[in-house]
Amino acid sequence: MGTQVFIESQRERLADSPDELSDLAWELRLNRWQPFLWAKLLLALSLLIYLFSLRRVWVSLRSGGFAALILGWTLYTLGLTLRAYIAGRAPWSNMYESLLAIGWALVLIAILFEAIRRDRVFAISGAILGALVLGLAQFTSLDRGINPLVPALQSYWLNDHVIITLTGYACFALAMAVGHAVLLAGVRSRGEMTPAIAALAKANLRVVQIGTLFLIAGILLGAVWANVSWGRFWGWDPKETWALICWFVYITFLHGRSAGWLAWRGMAIASVAAFPVVIMTYYGVNYYLSGLHSYGAGSSPGIPRQMFAYLGAEALFLAWAIFKLRGTGRPRPPAEESPETRVSAPASEVAS
Repeated sequence: MGTQVFIESQRERLADSPDELSDLAWELRLNRWQPFLWAKLLLALSLLIYLFSLRRVWVSLRSGGFAALILGWTLYTLGLTLRAYIAGRAPWSNMYESLLAIGWALVLIAILFEAIRRDRVFAISGAILGALVLGLAQFTSLDRGINPLVPALQSYWLNDHVIITLTGYACFALAMAVGHAVLLAGVRSRGEMTPAIAALAKANLRVVQIGTLFLIAGILLGAVWANVSWGRFWGWDPKETWALICWFVYITFLHGRSAGWLAWRGMAIASVAAFPVVIMTYYGVNYYLSGLHSYGAGSSPGIPRQMFAYLGAEALFLAWAIFKLRGTGRPRPPAEESPETRVSAPASEVAS
């Protein structure tokens, strides 16, 4: 009853503003259709189907899992498109919307890699992380309202800089998940480099490379935007500084991989271990370091206890994986010849 009264009062107030009334109608449709909720359910369904398809007798189910993944991403896209239409701007202006944008880009990249590789690892990773991001966006205390842009964001650079940077974060999140898969496969094979592990490690490397390209492009575009808005390209703002730190961390790992300092196991460990830097760059800086980029964060929710649980679980996983892979995969020294198998050298060779 209260909702209907509110709707009628809004219609009367906006009777002379048909554009605003149309936007209100579309916002009501967005809330009624709940595309993000349905996208989350479809991603969870895709994950469930893919897990069943891991059994040899049900391997044919993976096509259904891929279809559910694409349909979930389609509804995800519909939700973001509706928010963009209603707001009249790019739908990534605050923490809630940027979190949704990261999940959207993450699932898209997972779909593209799965379409090429068809080994289910990227699909499972994308389904897990996409559903997790949507769950975080739904159940955290972030402001989900469609609000006007603050003056600092009223620029066409919002369309490019933010989504490109967030796509870099999405790539690193996907690399983190695939890094887990590489390490688990390595433990299962006792450190032996199988063709499947080699292909998966190469794909993991490609995702990190793509992420570093997106992140440096986002940093450079942000520098141009900063010059337009604040009259300088770089000011060591906390967000700028941590974005550069994040890029240096990942580019260092890539350099170590190309120089031969990191093998496939080292790159997988780095993909997992470096992700807290991304979390600090995206989440921590906005809430715990005041700067020019904190306008989209809102009030600080405190450090979530789930963050400590995540960091602890990752530390335990990495310690377990490193322990299991310690000393494995190395060529074995030739066995010492026994007296029974030793063959005497010809006299000519002994003389020489």
